[in-house]
Amino acid sequence: MVANSANNTLPSGLDPSAQPFGLLGIDPGATVLEIEAALAHAREMHIWPETSLAEAQAAILDPVRRLPSELSYPLGSTPDRVDLFFTELPADVSDEDILRTSSRLSPIARANFIARYVARRSASCELLVGLIDAHNSIDVLEIYQVLQALRYRAGWPPPSLASVRDGLNNLLNAHWVAAIGAYDPLERAAEPLLQSWKRANGRSSKRTPSCWRPIGAQLRRCASRPISRSIVPARHCNDNRVTRPRSRTLLKRCSSGPRSGASAVGERARGDQRPGSEHHPRSHL
Repeated sequence: MVANSANNTLPSGLDPSAQPFGLLGIDPGATVLEIEAALAHAREMHIWPETSLAEAQAAILDPVRRLPSELSYPLGSTPDRVDLFFTELPADVSDEDILRTSSRLSPIARANFIARYVARRSASCELLVGLIDAHNSIDVLEIYQVLQALRYRAGWPPPSLASVRDGLNNLLNAHWVAAIGAYDPLERAAEPLLQSWKRANGRSSKRTPSCWRPIGAQLRRCASRPISRSIVPARHCNDNRVTRPRSRTLLKRCSSGPRSGASAVGERARGDQRPGSEHHPRSHL
């Protein structure tokens, strides 16, 4: 899929050069003294602008912003995989190469890695399926335990399991908002989103429907927007507020999610509110 020139600037949470821990060359287990040493070294070497360094330090030391910074880091990765995660692939890299490279990463790192590229291009069905699969593979309890160990080493209080689950859901939402926003015009997201859901759901039907919830609101918005004359076949061009029936139908189907999964999603949502639901933290979705 060709990169979208209108989306060369990534959202801050997806830009590897703005990842707070990566920018300072440390991991989330770094102590305050190690953070200060890394900051001093970066200033000495003039590697990054002072504003970027200050922003990275603030994100790491702010109790509210720290968790999103940790979840955008390749948690649970060996040093060579961390280096791989922060490696920038060529602008014209193929979908196959993105997926091949991401397959060497842990699930959360894989999700962040694929999201970086779907935010830059009108993503193919294959990339969207890869993003769904990566999120479905994330084990919230495993991430919680990794963060406990890292924060103990760093001298920070551990996050709660609920905050980690919420953080992962926020990450999922950010990835899908960025993916949908990369389509130009936005209505072109409908077909690949529907096809990717069908393919991913056919492989892991239990959790995939929950991936759809963050997408629904965005698609409902674009389903109600006027479609530009330039992308509508001539037979539909009666005025400036024309619609393309196929796009509208697909958008509405996507925004409500597949009917076969609706009851399962409802059951899980109700289950999350029942006492004891904390004992089943396998998926954050």
